[in-house]
Amino acid sequence: LSGDFVLAAVCNGRYYGGGFMPVAEARMDDGVLNTLVVRKVSRPTFLQFVKHYANGEYYRLPRYAKCYTAREITIESHGAPIVTCLDGESVHNQRVFFHGPRQGELLRPRRLRPQRHRPSPALRIPSRL
Repeated sequence: LSGDFVLAAVCNGRYYGGGFMPVAEARMDDGVLNTLVVRKVSRPTFLQFVKHYANGEYYRLPRYAKCYTAREITIESHGAPIVTCLDGESVHNQRVFFHGPRQGELLRPRRLRPQRHRPSPALRIPSRL
């Protein structure tokens, strides 16, 4: 797939940030990435689309949006960097790769690895005060 797009939502679950549900059929346990792409449109047209996007009704505007399914997704830009937002973090790259989650794995960019926390030392309370 190639072209100019204003939005690509790679979903492995139904909801994100503030209750947006771009792809109602997306599931976390199927290993599939539901990817909604919205072609480049004018701002007024995009603003009309947002309501449908937020409610998982992209199919109501087939001229602007289409959903694909895959286990791996690569998005490349030959112009401006791609702004990738995931769980409140933004990263700028020319190329972004996603793969469907394997059993027990969460979808996250490679740069955002969970930090290992050391357990706090046990709190010792004397038996007599």
